[in-house]
Amino acid sequence: MRHEPICVVTDQDPAVKIAVARVFGTSKHRFCMWHIMCKVGEKVGPVLAKDEVFRRKLNGIVWNKSIDSKAFKDSWSRIIEEYGLVDNGWFRYLFESRTFWASPYFHDEFMSGFVRTTSRSESQNSFFGSFSNGHSSLVGFLVHFDSAISAQRHAQAKLTDDSESCFPVLKTPLALEKHAMDVYTISVFYDVQVEICEGCFSCRVVSLCECDGKVCYGIKDGDKKAWCVEFLLADCTAICSCKMFERMGLVCRHIFFVFKDRGLERIPSMYLVSRWTKAACLKPIFDIDNTVVDQSAKVDNVRVITNLMWSEIYACVGLADGNVERLEQLRRVICEQREFFFFIKDGCDDDNGVAGSSKESVIKSFCGDVSQGSTVEVRDPIKVKNKGGGKRMKSAREKAVNKCVKQSRKCHTCDEYGHNSRTCPLNG
Repeated sequence: MRHEPICVVTDQDPAVKIAVARVFGTSKHRFCMWHIMCKVGEKVGPVLAKDEVFRRKLNGIVWNKSIDSKAFKDSWSRIIEEYGLVDNGWFRYLFESRTFWASPYFHDEFMSGFVRTTSRSESQNSFFGSFSNGHSSLVGFLVHFDSAISAQRHAQAKLTDDSESCFPVLKTPLALEKHAMDVYTISVFYDVQVEICEGCFSCRVVSLCECDGKVCYGIKDGDKKAWCVEFLLADCTAICSCKMFERMGLVCRHIFFVFKDRGLERIPSMYLVSRWTKAACLKPIFDIDNTVVDQSAKVDNVRVITNLMWSEIYACVGLADGNVERLEQLRRVICEQREFFFFIKDGCDDDNGVAGSSKESVIKSFCGDVSQGSTVEVRDPIKVKNKGGGKRMKSAREKAVNKCVKQSRKCHTCDEYGHNSRTCPLNG
């Protein structure tokens, strides 16, 4: 990635802890929450391991993303004292190393709200393990790896198609919700839509003041406590004290309420995290040996324009749905373009031209520009007898064993071994 990772998630191995601190000096090391919670049952004993109330209270503070460090310490101390775990060495070690795993100590790092366990790497191991195993040869592994990548690409293409062909029902007349539907994938949009609706119907202003080029909103979220949102007039950006945007990468309901109050019709670009948008996979660029290989701008433009074209077609069909005249007009326009493209003759737009040039550019980047001769002579391969040809050479030990096992012929004239009736001395 050309830089150290922001966060490294591992288990509680002390050797790995030392190695991460030595190799990734600027990275934040975090223990896997799944590995920690799996050990709770064996560390507290069989009675507490089956206590659902204890589990519920412990999970309530361990997995809470909005709790601060002071509230975490107080809640942890209450649970430890209530269930008599003060002298438990494992829980004491957990509390001493809380900066490596507790959520309040990772609020300042953007991790999209889900980098708390090693589940992503474990899921990849499980996924590729369903296609291959440890006994596969190198060639077999490559074949299975291609099959796994093809399966992932098929799933990605299906999700992209579902996202571009789906038109969810808008619950508010806000242009912000329409813009969110256009930029976010369908699954993420449903999460954003909840925040927009809550910002419209559950939030209200309890205080408002303007100073130094910013407007400070005090917003009451239903019956919950009030949150402070600072809206900067210069660049139309907002900062909320709930810190949900920093953790999840999505705009919270309080910021949506401010955007609605300020009359914004589009979500500012700084709040649009690329991984949640429809355009996240439009540019196939990869890196090999510190060399960025761009599969030609023509390929990128074709994919971008194709995705945008499908989006426009689905949008037109959705707008014309239920109107027979509009549907006939749209069908007529598409039929005219199809006939035009069918009869047009353009030598530059060869079907294999784009893919061929892309592969050729990648090969040239590794092998250089190799000129080919005008004629290529292909000779017959040398014939090799690799089955049933010749005799196997026997060792001295194998020859001695076979000689002992094999019996000599018996003479019918003198009943002696070592010769036959033709060479018998009595017939001399």
